[in-house]
Amino acid sequence: MYIVPDRVVAAPVPDGVAILNTQTNRYYTLNSVGEFIWRGLCAGQSQDDIVAGLAEEYDVEPGRAETDLTALVTNLVAAGLITETHEPA
Repeated sequence: MYIVPDRVVAAPVPDGVAILNTQTNRYYTLNSVGEFIWRGLCAGQSQDDIVAGLAEEYDVEPGRAETDLTALVTNLVAAGLITETHEPA
């Protein structure tokens, strides 16, 4: 499970979401697929649930959805926009 630190704020923009790390003053934008993933992570969904949702919503193979999810999560963690937790939801 991942959590969004207090230093991170997000707001919808046309066709996606803008995310600001207030500690670094850097902002990032995600397209609609990234926003779908972001919302799932913020809601505490499992990666399996997000992959299934991506496959259904965007008509992609689950393997491709999992690869894309893993890549985005890696980038979000590296940017300090989410942190992994092993605490129960």
